[in-house]
Amino acid sequence: SCAPRQFYYSTEPSLGHESSQAVNDGIHKAVKENSTTHVGLGTVPLQDTDLAIKELKRCVNELGFKGLQIGARIKEDEELSAERLYPFWEAVQELNVPMLIHPSSFSSPRLSKYHMMNIIGNPLDTTVGVHYLIFGGVLEKFPNLKFVLSHVGAFTSHYFARMDHAYDARPDFREDIHRKQLTFGFSSKNRFQIVNIKLINGIQKFQLADNTNKKNYKFSTHLSGKHNLYNVAAAICVAIEENISIKNIAKGLNDFEGVGRRFELSKIYLADQPHVLIDDYGHHPAEILSTILATKEKFPRKKICMIFEPHRYTRTQQLFDDFVKVLSKVDFLLLLDIYPASEKPIKGISSKKIAFQISKNHKNAHYLGSQDPIDWLQNNHQDFSILITQGAGTISKLNNEIKKKWQ
Repeated sequence: SCAPRQFYYSTEPSLGHESSQAVNDGIHKAVKENSTTHVGLGTVPLQDTDLAIKELKRCVNELGFKGLQIGARIKEDEELSAERLYPFWEAVQELNVPMLIHPSSFSSPRLSKYHMMNIIGNPLDTTVGVHYLIFGGVLEKFPNLKFVLSHVGAFTSHYFARMDHAYDARPDFREDIHRKQLTFGFSSKNRFQIVNIKLINGIQKFQLADNTNKKNYKFSTHLSGKHNLYNVAAAICVAIEENISIKNIAKGLNDFEGVGRRFELSKIYLADQPHVLIDDYGHHPAEILSTILATKEKFPRKKICMIFEPHRYTRTQQLFDDFVKVLSKVDFLLLLDIYPASEKPIKGISSKKIAFQISKNHKNAHYLGSQDPIDWLQNNHQDFSILITQGAGTISKLNNEIKKKWQ
């Protein structure tokens, strides 16, 4: 894809079109020379709707690009929600290609120091652009558009609660959006309420009560834990809103067995004794607690051994007390060294210190250091039946070693 300065939205339309063509031809050449590793995202002259559609079709149909990269706005006084762009969004939707939104620029004298124009200004530009797409009604009018937000989603991923509140509190937020807000959860105040939860043979069965229409729908899921019931309910609500049949929703949910490294279940045999192996990516205390609670719910009265690899020195330092509190909830804890993720060590922050703090009230917390976890497991497997490998660093490799040895 091109650099944002090559959008050329401020130029005269015909020149913008020629510039887009030249840039796209260059991208096509680069992709052709690296076809096994690269795909192309084109650019289009959004200052002219007809020319943008023309270049869009050339990008996809002739150059073979997989999508577009667009700016977070067109000009200082024109946003992506501009009504004249509706035919363009319709054409993109018909071609079914994704669009990467990249900030154009966000200039302000206040952001001139400390590289804030980039650090704060760029993600803010993307966030504002997405705000216009949502509240300007573009996503409602063209629900099949696919957007990818650069820089890990900018601030948008942390902003939905404020948008929800604004939608409820301010009439102007509802001027261009006509679909009602959906609420879900365990409270009867929600439109969709999760009720009658039962765990049968490791499968969560529950009902989703539609308190507005006085209907109850039955579902089951292989996913464990209360946190996953929230995730599942959210997916069901969206599917219902999109008029997918309850029968198909229930089937899709029942067929879905989860994603890799999120409470991923395997069976292993240590000394011919069956054990359950759970691999989970979570590395924040709240995520780890969700894993532990889900495990205890799915396998009540079973002894749990967790191998945890802390992720980053700064996180361990800032959440040290929370880690101690949560990790104390398993029967056996094995701590690997902190995975630095490019950080330098912080004096006084280590896995050994976590183990020392926990061991004051928990006799089965161990810092392994250079000891091979496989050896410890081999010598102590009879004391537990559930083994969890927890963390986001290299611990997935250990999980694979365990499966290779004992599956």
